[in-house]
Amino acid sequence: MTTPVQREMFHHDGRGPELLRAHWNDNGTLLLAIDYYNPEDAHEEAFLKHVLVVGPQVVMVTPEEVIDYRRGGAAISGYSPAAMFDLGKSEWLRSFSARHLESCRHFQLFFYDELFDIIAEGVECRLGGFVREQGVTLLSKRTLLEVWLRYRRKSSSITTRRPTSARGGR
Repeated sequence: MTTPVQREMFHHDGRGPELLRAHWNDNGTLLLAIDYYNPEDAHEEAFLKHVLVVGPQVVMVTPEEVIDYRRGGAAISGYSPAAMFDLGKSEWLRSFSARHLESCRHFQLFFYDELFDIIAEGVECRLGGFVREQGVTLLSKRTLLEVWLRYRRKSSSITTRRPTSARGGR
């Protein structure tokens, strides 16, 4: 089921918002956020917005020239002026291993020249450009829980010995 989301902050006037910059993690494997301007916005700092990707897992970027509007175009015209959609547990999402995707959904973001298909826990539109704090990586709640559980398992399996003196006695 296709549901328009963030309609007030992310919309189109025939073509979607203009992508300014995509922000990736340090090794370029996770999409963290996307800076953009809506069609009516002046290209000034005061009008800049960003989409924050919460718990990103999978991203596909399709250039405008090869987008098959027969598959997704009905959504963009049927829910005008929405340009961002929640496709839920889509066929594309189900084509991946479900191990880390239980709390994820498939989102489509129609930009002026690109279509982003994102599998993540959520997407949030915010005012201003994205600012990544030094050393901070956005992780999903599930990922944080898994890291904590692994740490707990490792720390509980470590055995400690009482120190003995060099002479072999206590």
